[in-house]
Amino acid sequence: MQNKKIYSLTVEQNDEVEALYKACVALDGLAAALSLDCSVNCDPTLPAFYLQYEQEQLVSFLMVFMPDPSEAEMFAMTLPKYRRQGRCRMLMLEASRELRKRGLVESLIQCEPDSEAAIAAIKHLGGTHAFSEYTMYRPLEQGDAAEGGISLKPASSDDLEALSALAGEIFQDDPSVHRSMFEKSFASDEISILEAWRKDRCVGLTRIVWSDTPPNICTFGIRPDCRKQGLGEAFLGLLLNHIAAKGYVEAGLDVNSENDAALRLYQRKGFLVRVQVNYYALPLIQG
Repeated sequence: MQNKKIYSLTVEQNDEVEALYKACVALDGLAAALSLDCSVNCDPTLPAFYLQYEQEQLVSFLMVFMPDPSEAEMFAMTLPKYRRQGRCRMLMLEASRELRKRGLVESLIQCEPDSEAAIAAIKHLGGTHAFSEYTMYRPLEQGDAAEGGISLKPASSDDLEALSALAGEIFQDDPSVHRSMFEKSFASDEISILEAWRKDRCVGLTRIVWSDTPPNICTFGIRPDCRKQGLGEAFLGLLLNHIAAKGYVEAGLDVNSENDAALRLYQRKGFLVRVQVNYYALPLIQG
């Protein structure tokens, strides 16, 4: 047995993880797309990937996603024939040690609702259901309605502080969380940060991750004092047209089950839930 904890995956390791995921999909009927992008993790010193090998075969894998210093998510999987041997727990223990160094006492761990074995294991470790996240998709057509008197503008890295403050206002949290994410997004060729403007005021923002399939709309929001004026629907319409103009035929987004207003907006705009992932709050393993 050989364990590794690393900051990024080589091409070979990425292929090994994808092969492991396909084996788990075949048994567990998983529906979510595998994303191994941890580029927006807020702490570059945090090892994001934990791998366990048996005779040079990858048999267990764990990833830590931490865009916010106050919260971390884990995703883990083990080759079916090696389950019930405590392998995933070993990797979780190592990841827990790293997260405790950073002041956390628990993490979120994701699991699809049909994965009964994973749910049982999470509950055995003391996990409790926190919320669900829905991945939604919508086919695109040129000329989607986008009324509302607003325009779409690309954000500039020169406006990092103002953007971070606006995101903190929109999402009611610490602007520094968004500053780190925006910095990494500006440095990426695969992410766009776009603003919604009405007259001479920025009223909303979003990020589009072009490397996702299909492109993913995330960090989408409208300034609190501008809500209930149809601006969210207009902004979303502009984004759909923007993505369609680049030749894409579908757009995706994720929404928290607790965000009823956003979920209703996306449903009105024709988005349908394709994948549900449940998140469990899990105390960090001691040892």
